Amino acid sequence: MSESFTNPSSVPAYGQRSDLRLASHIGVFRALPPGEMICAIPAFRALRNVAPGAVITLIGAPSARAFAQRFRCYIDEFLAFPGHPDLDGRAHRDEFNNFVDYLNTRFDWLIQLHGDGHVTNSILARFKADHRAGFVSHPQAVEGDFIIYPSGHESERLLTLMRHLGAEGHPRLEWPITEQDHDELMHQSWRIALGKEPYIVVDTDRTWRGANGLRHGIDTLVERLASQFIIVVTNTNANRPRSDGRTIHAQALSPGALGALISGARLIIAAESGAGHIAHALSVPSLTIVTGSDPERWCRNDDPRHPYVDARMVFDADRAWTLIGQATRAGGGCGGM
Repeated sequence: MSESFTNPSSVPAYGQRSDLRLASHIGVFRALPPGEMICAIPAFRALRNVAPGAVITLIGAPSARAFAQRFRCYIDEFLAFPGHPDLDGRAHRDEFNNFVDYLNTRFDWLIQLHGDGHVTNSILARFKADHRAGFVSHPQAVEGDFIIYPSGHESERLLTLMRHLGAEGHPRLEWPITEQDHDELMHQSWRIALGKEPYIVVDTDRTWRGANGLRHGIDTLVERLASQFIIVVTNTNANRPRSDGRTIHAQALSPGALGALISGARLIIAAESGAGHIAHALSVPSLTIVTGSDPERWCRNDDPRHPYVDARMVFDADRAWTLIGQATRAGGGCGGM
């Protein structure tokens, strides 16, 4: 059920809260999809800095195992959370009960980084811990080291709690790319068609198939960009990869291979998902197309390299084109586009 990783070398602690600095085992609950886990890296980094000797265990969705392995510098152990019917209607309560009964662990600190806590806090009450911290949705529920769920970008929200606990940090995102990631990318059958030409990545999303003109608008953007760059469209529904003129249609890539692809791109266009967060972490200009979530939570508005366009009601292709030019000029790419 659990997996341990090599503990990193010590880094200087600069937190102010003595009991957190002295913690030997810290559990962190965040059972969100892998793409949304990236925004928690600043919080994990702050925890590692404030408690360099602690074992930090991520309790997350099974799909986050590879994420934990990639960030073994901050995460020592991973526990695959089986789900709970109050969080996911497909989960079984018996599986959750068995998981809690089997987990013979008492954490010094158990920190809830999943959300506003209106569901998760009662679920985590079943876990054993000496100290607890996290978010609550109502002022009446504030007690101990729980704080009101703040506004702002997700990474800043989580850092607000870390600072409350005395663990200072910076919201900078990270996405380390390994030799294995590059190897996986190089072995894609379409990689040879890419050659050494400059390219742009369009990471498609199922929500783009809506009826508000979004798909047509994105196709228009791709056609304009294809006059200057190779376009790599990832996450397509094609049975096999294909090349269509200056556009390469690729199937879904692993997060690692996707990161390797993004690292060499001039620009990425993506939904409010992991691909956009990876681009931010790698300082690759990006345009995020918001279709169904809270842009304040998942999109930054303080970096001209990473603008977003709100397409929840209607998609403005001209506005998107203007923002692409802004992002690439700020990032030093795409010339006079």
